[in-house]
Amino acid sequence: MAPLIPIIGLVGSLASGVVAIGSAVVASKQGRERAELAEQAGGIEADRVRREGRRSKADRAVRFGASGAVLGTGSTLDVLADEAAEIEEEALLRAFGGDLTAANLRAQAGQTLASGIITGIGSFGTAVGFAGEIGDILKPAGTSPITVPSSLIGPVG
Repeated sequence: MAPLIPIIGLVGSLASGVVAIGSAVVASKQGRERAELAEQAGGIEADRVRREGRRSKADRAVRFGASGAVLGTGSTLDVLADEAAEIEEEALLRAFGGDLTAANLRAQAGQTLASGIITGIGSFGTAVGFAGEIGDILKPAGTSPITVPSSLIGPVG
């Protein structure tokens, strides 16, 4: 029964290593995919802000026109320019938020992959230890690990 324990340990350690690395690769890929989605969501949100901004600017221009103010001159132009700048600033902030989230997700994916690889390598190291135990068990007692045919040694004495 005792020789079976190192064999089970060897197989279990190898399996743990493979599973750890495989899981890390999958988790890393999913993290990168979530990062792509975060970038896309930031871009979509920025586009939405710009569309709403265009509607708001058009509405303001209509109200200016209805009040008798001349568009494209003086304070009306300043108000419309300020609104356009604020809209673009908000759109850029939304896009940047998506990019920032994506960068964080990519960093987490990289850390997950590195952690899984380190865990897998540790499991493989444990497997090497069990392989050494198996070698010790299989080696007959009182024998040298190095054997040389007697024809190479020559006559003794």
